[in-house]
Amino acid sequence: VRLDLVAVLRRSGDRSLGGGGRARRVLVVAQVALCLAVLAGAAVVARSYRSLATLEAGFDPQGVVAARLSLRYGSFPTVAERGAFFERLREGIEALPGVEAAGLVLLRPLSDPIGWEYTFTVEGQTPEQQETNPYANYEAVSAGYFETLGVPLVAGRLFDAAERTPDRHVVVVSRGMAERYWPGGDAVGRRLKFGRPDDERPWYEVVGVVGDVRYRAWDDVRFDVYVPMEHWNFPRMDLVVRGAGGTAPAAVDLQRVLHGLDSGLALSEAVPLARAVDDALAGPRFAALAVAGLGLVALLLTAVGLGGLLAAWVGGLERELGVRLALGAERRDLGALVARQSGLLVGLGLLAGLALALLAFRALQGLVYGVGPLDPVSLATAALLLAAASAAGTAAPLRRALRADPLSVLRSE
Repeated sequence: VRLDLVAVLRRSGDRSLGGGGRARRVLVVAQVALCLAVLAGAAVVARSYRSLATLEAGFDPQGVVAARLSLRYGSFPTVAERGAFFERLREGIEALPGVEAAGLVLLRPLSDPIGWEYTFTVEGQTPEQQETNPYANYEAVSAGYFETLGVPLVAGRLFDAAERTPDRHVVVVSRGMAERYWPGGDAVGRRLKFGRPDDERPWYEVVGVVGDVRYRAWDDVRFDVYVPMEHWNFPRMDLVVRGAGGTAPAAVDLQRVLHGLDSGLALSEAVPLARAVDDALAGPRFAALAVAGLGLVALLLTAVGLGGLLAAWVGGLERELGVRLALGAERRDLGALVARQSGLLVGLGLLAGLALALLAFRALQGLVYGVGPLDPVSLATAALLLAAASAAGTAAPLRRALRADPLSVLRSE
């Protein structure tokens, strides 16, 4: 009761404004918190898709068509007979006009999340060390396979003709496997075998290292081990053919060569590898677009709703601001005070939204690629967008309130 009211009101920056409704302030905080979690989640998914889209496939898909060939049961019962038939097919297709190269493989890249997996032992490993080895992706390949897909040779060499016989035990491994088990570019000449250390299986010499290829899924790179198709093959193999000039050859031409060898066989699942790559990214791309759309809607709704809530809150202070102006308070000081009040509400919402965003990140962790459990870029982007929306929502009603005629306000009082 002893306070000098005029002096207190003039020092408007020293005290917080009251009024405006507690419910409105709570709604501002809650809306900011929820929108931050949604926007941060959308940013994480969008960054995850960007990380996936910039990955290297490990091969050149342009101008390559792939198809699946399944032999009739019992028609080529031995590995040697199947290998000879596949090689005749490959040579016949390579002789077609407009074909640059052709090859066969157990399972082409990005064809199926399930494939041929084998345990392996690197020479010199103890049984305990071998237990930590992951399963290797096993691929039997024909001559011309690496050239057809454009898989780069990193070290050593590819299989030569003399090694495509069952009595020569040689393998080509992927770069990731070589770096893991023989760092320093020392993989060529080393040995491994399929199975465990005590298994009675032959040792295979590493003759070359090639680039990593995404066989199972776009976000899944494994240790690849290649053996010559003449060592082992399967009645179902995948054919890959590269056309000259970047144009994929027509499947009907490939089918014609196959009919010339066996009229009872047919190619299936013919697809350009460029489309296979696009299909592998279709799911993440759809998720990114859907969640980004949800984030955009959330931002628009929050901008409108937050603007309305802040406008109503500042509008509730209009009379008090007018009285303070009439008693000598500076408009600049009052504007700064209201801005601090608004910033405090938004700041509390951002802190609460940070906790929600961390929970959202944890829920999304198994669904995103290349983004950590706490993504500062996504959080900062969402926070800046919300800060801009809150500033836009506060500016107009605050400007209107500070332009009020103090005398009119006093008369109304």
